[in-house]
Amino acid sequence: MKFWKRCGRALFCAAALLAVLAGAALAAEPAPAASAAGASSSISVQLNGELLSFSDAAPEAVDQRTFLPFRTLLEAMGAQVDYDAQTATVTAQRGGVRVSMVLGEKQATVVENGQTRTLEMDAAAYAKNNRTYIPVRFAAEALGCSVGWDQQNQTVILVDVDALFGGATFQLLDRFAAYCAKQDAPEDMSLSGNLTLDLSDPSGENLPQPIHVQGAAQGLMGKSGLQLTAGADLSALATLLPDDSSRLMLEPFLSDLNVEVRADLESETLYLYGAAPALLLGGQSADNWYSLDLSAYSAQLLELANTSTLAQLEDASVGEVLAWVIRSMPLDSVDAYSGLAQVVSIYTGLFSDQVFTKEGNVYTAQALVENILATTITLTEQGEDIVALDVSMAASSEEPGMAMALTMTEHAQPDKVTLEMDMSLSSAALDMQLHFELSCLPADKAPETRPPAGAVVVPIN
Repeated sequence: MKFWKRCGRALFCAAALLAVLAGAALAAEPAPAASAAGASSSISVQLNGELLSFSDAAPEAVDQRTFLPFRTLLEAMGAQVDYDAQTATVTAQRGGVRVSMVLGEKQATVVENGQTRTLEMDAAAYAKNNRTYIPVRFAAEALGCSVGWDQQNQTVILVDVDALFGGATFQLLDRFAAYCAKQDAPEDMSLSGNLTLDLSDPSGENLPQPIHVQGAAQGLMGKSGLQLTAGADLSALATLLPDDSSRLMLEPFLSDLNVEVRADLESETLYLYGAAPALLLGGQSADNWYSLDLSAYSAQLLELANTSTLAQLEDASVGEVLAWVIRSMPLDSVDAYSGLAQVVSIYTGLFSDQVFTKEGNVYTAQALVENILATTITLTEQGEDIVALDVSMAASSEEPGMAMALTMTEHAQPDKVTLEMDMSLSSAALDMQLHFELSCLPADKAPETRPPAGAVVVPIN
């Protein structure tokens, strides 16, 4: 879909960042602890949260790779298996995927949707005591399962991600994506946002007077990068400083706290200008620009997926992107499956076609996430198209001496996005009110992604 070609990089990076924060997907299988004979003594296998039983042939580790009896494993995964003794070939068929490998060879053949490809494995299948052993990671991943390893419990973890999603479909969101793709939306958008924060002390013991903080940001965002100017008046915070000299010194700085940000996607460089960056980054002058090379961080994100995966995501459906996010999350504990199942439950409970009800030309889905966050998603239909998506969230919590409430609304169309959020917190010692709003609209010019000509640019490590 062209929608993902337009927005896919941002979505890909968001998904990759999620995987990084979660601990990064397992790129290589950690070696199980091995006995003196070279095979581990007690390897367990968990498939979709349940331990598999191996009655006549136990899993084992050889050359720092885990091998499992192929028939027990693949049949438990729902595959049809076969072994051709004449050619020493193991074959597994699951859904539209057929995988075959020859004992002793490090090549495997995968046939999927009529397309055949040959893949190199880092370990070969072998026969032992009239049983055939296959490398678990390659076989499972070739048939669509995620693979991990719990070192503490000596357990291979297998998760069938497609089975987690069950029969959930996401065609309504795909229709919105398709509508966005065919619109002639501008490549450059203007950004405008405002924030206010009010603090007060009902008792009068901690804050001598109410504090009001406000800030604003505006800029441009496009395919070349970002240009953003933000400012805030934080002078009211000076009342929190311990002495008069500190307040006199910092109040002028806090009253006019401005920063300019420019990001060049081509060179993957972030530029910052203003007194705040100079202070925070240990710079020498507020008249200088400070640059940060983001290529290393970008490389870390891209390590989570190869080029073919990124290309597939550009044309992926909403369901495929959500499944990719789940496959990118780590499997390093026997408890990981329940966590993934919980995340998938949230995805399907919020976004799947099955949770929407239709009235007139409006589809509505409501969900309560973690028994805390009440969410409503509304899709507006016009003819054959879904032309707008609205999200509202509300949460509240009351504990002895404290109450908290949060509301957020977001509206999305191909040429307009708005976001508004309010949060309140009250207790015997503090009352807080936070308001934030952001709008994104078409612009008739591209952002300036680099410092002005002649500017002094100081690299920051």
